Amino acid sequence: MTLPISEVLNKYEILGVASNASDDDLRVAWRRLALLYHPDRHPEEQREEAAQNFRRIASAWETLSDPDERRRYDLALSRNEEFRERAAAPQEISLAEILAGIDRYEHVFSENSVAEIASDLEDIVKNSLLVELGEQVVDAWPLPSAPDGTTHKGSFKNGALVLTNIRVLVPYTFTWQETHGNVRTTYTGAAMPVFPLPLLQRICVVAQKRVKRSIYVDFQYQEGIARIRPRKTNLAKLLLVARMWGVPMEARHEDARMAELRWALFRPWQWLAGLFVLATCLAGAVGLFEDGTTDSILDMFDFLHQEGLWQWSVVLTAALSGWRLWRWMFAYNAIDLSETLRSVTNPKTNVGALSKAAASG
Repeated sequence: MTLPISEVLNKYEILGVASNASDDDLRVAWRRLALLYHPDRHPEEQREEAAQNFRRIASAWETLSDPDERRRYDLALSRNEEFRERAAAPQEISLAEILAGIDRYEHVFSENSVAEIASDLEDIVKNSLLVELGEQVVDAWPLPSAPDGTTHKGSFKNGALVLTNIRVLVPYTFTWQETHGNVRTTYTGAAMPVFPLPLLQRICVVAQKRVKRSIYVDFQYQEGIARIRPRKTNLAKLLLVARMWGVPMEARHEDARMAELRWALFRPWQWLAGLFVLATCLAGAVGLFEDGTTDSILDMFDFLHQEGLWQWSVVLTAALSGWRLWRWMFAYNAIDLSETLRSVTNPKTNVGALSKAAASG
């Protein structure tokens, strides 16, 4: 149950906005609080308390959304006088009325967006939409893995991030096998974490790495943070709908300097070692049916040496590692240089930044 709204709060405090809030700020606050406190969204035993809170929210919205009434209220508030409302707030407001205007950016809504994901996920989403709230799918992104922090049997199969005008749905499926006697059966399970936009405390778009850039989205709510990695990097629709709900948003970069340095220097050599082990295993397997495992492996080594394949593989691996190292140095030096140039524009740090840039140059 949501917290009760005190009667001693003024109308701005009830909506949780400043006294100089814009019309858009008021509309966002009204939509979020009205959806949270609407009596139809609460069980029977909590409905009366929710109705009292909802009436205070509706009264605040009716007054502050009317320019004339808002001027009268501001004047009474500045004089510390009692404010007399000219008209009572409507007692019955449907959920559809609360959500009116949430799709004013009609060009972002697409009925075919959900068809871009797997058919089993599409069925899960369509069966979960809240018809009574007029929930619509805005867009859908495939997911390469399950959200961080989730647990499931077996292995991840497929998933999606589905944005609606009210919530973020993350359906995904997974498979596992069980053996009973001589019978092995494959099972498929499904899960769908749900993040209502009015309840989100923050959405953070995280850029990780610089050479092989990865984009993550963190959904912060009261219980914790869920990290999701969408395949698409164009998250404009997600941010647009979240802004309409007044969800705070930020973007940040997580440093992965050492991880990418290891990727540049050591990953090519790991591939070469893997190929060497695979070739050795294949030569040993062939030797089991011919002239012996040891002789077959030695013959493979002689062949690689005589044909120069071993030498060329080392040279190519070193070249690949060097090219990656150059990309790493360029990416991080370029970012560091841009940060230095930004700091130069600050008069207080001009001398120090110029000295640092000269020293590094």
